[in-house]
Amino acid sequence: MKKYSKTITLILIIIILSCFSLSVNAITIVYSDFTVSAGGYAYSSTSSMTTADRTTCYMRLRWCKFSNYPENTIPSSYYINSRLYRGSLQATSVAHFSQPTSVGNYNYSYIQNNNNFGGANQYYLLKTNSNLDIAYQAKIDWCADPYP
Repeated sequence: MKKYSKTITLILIIIILSCFSLSVNAITIVYSDFTVSAGGYAYSSTSSMTTADRTTCYMRLRWCKFSNYPENTIPSSYYINSRLYRGSLQATSVAHFSQPTSVGNYNYSYIQNNNNFGGANQYYLLKTNSNLDIAYQAKIDWCADPYP
């Protein structure tokens, strides 16, 4: 009986420990699709949260299509602009994309002021617009944390 009680105790300890989840600072990239009207802007429908105190975030233009232009073509001197917002406040510098970018280290700085942007466990949305006054679609990969 003593042998069984040790086994049962061990099983209970394993069950109890498995009920506790360990906090892992896994960075999750958000894949957002946007449709933006001429002269307009759009916010992401999904938010991203910082997993620790951060000074940078990640933004990458994966794909775009402007009306009357071939896919992935942004005319010279025009950009797709992206930045993170917390509430109604712009939280990061603006990423100016003149063409799609490959996967990689596209990190942009949080604005350093009294709003504590980039602090741990803060939620952000991505906002995008263009200085080319025609409708476009874009796929932007982003994260409130820097590129892993």
